Amino acid sequence: MELNQLKEILACYFLSDCQIHQGASGMNNLTRFIKHEGKKYVLRVYQNHSDENLVQVEQEILKRIKGVPVPVLVPTMRGDYLVRMYDKIAVLFEYQEGVNLKLERLDQYKNYGEMIGKLSQALGELEIDKDGYSPYYELDEAYPNHQIYEFCQHPYEEFESLHEELKVVESVYEDLMNLSERFKTLPQQLIHGDINSSNLLMDEAGMISRILDFEFVTKDLRAMEIAICLSEILSEGQDEVWPRLEAFIEGLKQSLQLTKEETEVLPSLILLRRLDVVMHFIVRYRRNISSEIVGKGEFLSKQIVKLVEQSSWIEENGNRLIELLSNCE
Repeated sequence: MELNQLKEILACYFLSDCQIHQGASGMNNLTRFIKHEGKKYVLRVYQNHSDENLVQVEQEILKRIKGVPVPVLVPTMRGDYLVRMYDKIAVLFEYQEGVNLKLERLDQYKNYGEMIGKLSQALGELEIDKDGYSPYYELDEAYPNHQIYEFCQHPYEEFESLHEELKVVESVYEDLMNLSERFKTLPQQLIHGDINSSNLLMDEAGMISRILDFEFVTKDLRAMEIAICLSEILSEGQDEVWPRLEAFIEGLKQSLQLTKEETEVLPSLILLRRLDVVMHFIVRYRRNISSEIVGKGEFLSKQIVKLVEQSSWIEENGNRLIELLSNCE
């Protein structure tokens, strides 16, 4: 988006000119840091969709959630909470001090678990009338015409070197589709849906100070939120992974108890998270949507490899993980 277009969006919020800066950003949307009359803000321009209903779901949650620190919306001069312009949707938030979470100590992993437990509890107390995104386990509805078999069996030239890895992707997809009916029997509630370090801020002590980016909030399996976090921990590498998992679960169980049925499928839900990310970026690749951080092909390749690595880890360690998670029952 051009600078003059961003200025036109910001004119809906402020009468006078703003300073616009490019800074740390996520993979899915365009983010700009704004300064106006000594106050700082964050402007988000949605890149994945232009669906006002999805944005309104996110905003309703932000306005109603209690007990966890979340972003604060800024209204336009007309009192609206979004701007539609150039076939895009833009939203402005108050700037929050802090830096993206960097997990280095076990007490941070425990704090991570504590915050996710509180978040799950807080979201579980809310109901919304509007429909959000499809649940993770409804992959075929979330990504119609995904053509996953075509992608895996006849990859683009850029991905031909991942021939063996794509066989694993295809196998994981089939296995998870066979579990979809079982998934539907598990407890469901609203979840954040995209917890990762880029969506968490930490304070000077390294503790989580705010949860960001509720773009993908929707009604889904309660345990899916936990699977997303576990997948992120596994993505950090296998060195010292068990103490990290133990610390996270120690914090989590202080405010969240899982059912036996949930713990038994969590290894599969971890793979569902990884497969969903792969399919999400396959769609973006086909639509030629890039981020400002990394090329679309390079990032998709990394996600494919990450899925394969976690599939191998789950195959070897899934039962041990279930045993550890039973502490949350």
